[in-house]
Amino acid sequence: MTAWLLMSVTLYNFVLLNPLAPAMRTMYETTHMNRYNETMPEEKWTVLYAVSVSCVYFGAIVGGVGTNFMLSYVSRKGLMQLSHVINIIGVIVIALVAGTTWSYEALIIGRIIAGIPLGVAYNLPILMMAELSAKCKQNFWQSVVGLSVAFGILIGSIFSHPKILGSLSLWTVLVSLAVIPSLIYLISSHWIPNTPFYVLRTYGKDEALEVLKKLRQGTLDEIKEELSSMSDEIGGKRKVLIKEMLTTKNFRNMFAGVVALFLNLVLVGIDNILLYSDKVFIEAGISPDKATFATIGVFAMQLLASLVGSKLVDRFGGFKVHVASNILIIFAHVTYTVSQVATPAAPNAMPYVAIFAVGVFLIAWSGGTNLTTFALLGEITSEPTRSTAYGYSAVIFWVVAWTVGFVPPYLQIHLGPYALTIWLGCAILFLIYFIIFIPRLKRLRHKDDDLFMESKNDMEIKKLNC
Repeated sequence: MTAWLLMSVTLYNFVLLNPLAPAMRTMYETTHMNRYNETMPEEKWTVLYAVSVSCVYFGAIVGGVGTNFMLSYVSRKGLMQLSHVINIIGVIVIALVAGTTWSYEALIIGRIIAGIPLGVAYNLPILMMAELSAKCKQNFWQSVVGLSVAFGILIGSIFSHPKILGSLSLWTVLVSLAVIPSLIYLISSHWIPNTPFYVLRTYGKDEALEVLKKLRQGTLDEIKEELSSMSDEIGGKRKVLIKEMLTTKNFRNMFAGVVALFLNLVLVGIDNILLYSDKVFIEAGISPDKATFATIGVFAMQLLASLVGSKLVDRFGGFKVHVASNILIIFAHVTYTVSQVATPAAPNAMPYVAIFAVGVFLIAWSGGTNLTTFALLGEITSEPTRSTAYGYSAVIFWVVAWTVGFVPPYLQIHLGPYALTIWLGCAILFLIYFIIFIPRLKRLRHKDDDLFMESKNDMEIKKLNC
């Protein structure tokens, strides 16, 4: 529940503006007419819509930067609680202020605030699951974090349908629902323990043992053995900071792997689907009144794929599933592009080929890439490197994601049927990188103790030579 609630509620907020586009347009055009007594130009609507959708990434950048900074001062659980409080504030600004004034500035500010916990969500839950779960089940529980992403996306897409809560009269209710998961966590967090690693490093073995007793079902001897293993992993090691990570070859290679895993999530084109799927389907030839139903259908497939994928990751490991999913993503991009190029020749059939391609893409991303990324992050990092690697990689991720989230409408305008080919090229490059480098990083992870001592000795030699 610690990871599930934050991930699902922030992704719920993330996708709301996709089916809400018609209601947003009416609201924005009405506000513009009231202010300037003129019809809003098409170009201004395109810019405002792109900014409204993508501005959540600015908040996510703040959240990504803030996570690494705040973890130096508060516990994992404390930061999780703060994230849910910020989420509630963002919802209030959107539903109450923007909802009553129809101000697009207020909506954008609220989206930025709501983006802060989104930035935390792609860092803190992964870190907490790596520290909460037993090593033998870490792949499975990390993949469950990815499952919560698919769940939040599907619920957001269903509830935001114009015939449910996505109308002009009910959209504030739709946004307000995001308060419920945050309230559930804030109330229940009193009984949720901090992570064993944090407690061990901060309070010592006795307190960490008590936490493990609450989290594990094994015998006392098995729990003590796990505590001993945790102590060996920490081993009095200090946290590896960013300067050391970038100047030490082994840590730098690991950091590059973490960055690549994060960027692979977004640079294969997922934002084209999550934020603009209705527009993608309309451009593909689906009628506007059926576009949201198509979105709900493929997002439902996405959730089912995540359920199956979590089992596949547990059985075959993150690496094999990750490679297979990237291959499927490449196939989906090629299929979609072919459907767009061939639409003039077969206008009745090609829209359904486009839906099929988007479905394959979401199945591969949700049932593979999204789940295996979290699993592989835990496999290539260790406790001393984890928070720094995750924190700075998340910042890079959200900066890139903000750019990627802004450009899809313009790619559609200028590239037409070839709008997704840029993501096809990225998917091919990432596939090659992962096949070559991820197995090496996993092997280095098992030698982490030696790496850390080597780095420590190098730094001491440098000091002596100064």
